[in-house]
Amino acid sequence: MNKLWGTENGGSYGYYVNGTAAWSLADPVSDGDFVDAFVYTDLEAWSDMYACFEPRFVTSGTAELTLTGAGFDENWNPVAVPVEGAEITLNGAKTGVFTDEQGKASVPVDTNAGRIVISAVSDSQILVPPVAIVEGEGTAPQTGDLSAVIAAAAVLSLGAALLVKKHTDER
Repeated sequence: MNKLWGTENGGSYGYYVNGTAAWSLADPVSDGDFVDAFVYTDLEAWSDMYACFEPRFVTSGTAELTLTGAGFDENWNPVAVPVEGAEITLNGAKTGVFTDEQGKASVPVDTNAGRIVISAVSDSQILVPPVAIVEGEGTAPQTGDLSAVIAAAAVLSLGAALLVKKHTDER
């Protein structure tokens, strides 16, 4: 892969397979794996935090989510850390619901509205946009078909990149 969402790969991509950092494009990917790819927006300090929701798919009227981000312990071993204070979005619209100190949030969703993309934004850190999908009426997930998740992640990552670029240009 040498181009992602129109950006040439100059070392600015990040990849995670099942929530674990991938070290190269040669890392194995199996049927049913989740692959998250993104373009870093902070090309100086590389401070973008990979973030993900558990669960990735929601089918009830209330999404009970846990948002974690990639961090490191005192020995620089990778660990998942709760993301506190991130605002939950539904199809890009802010909800006024924020994650608590354990990264947990509860947000009502309309399961009759079709497919809804849940994500999160933060004013205190650059998050790689996490994605959870609400499978409403007639949009049940299909095994092996993650095109909606990949497309949602692409749109959200590009939006985050554009937002950061706009913010940087205004400085």
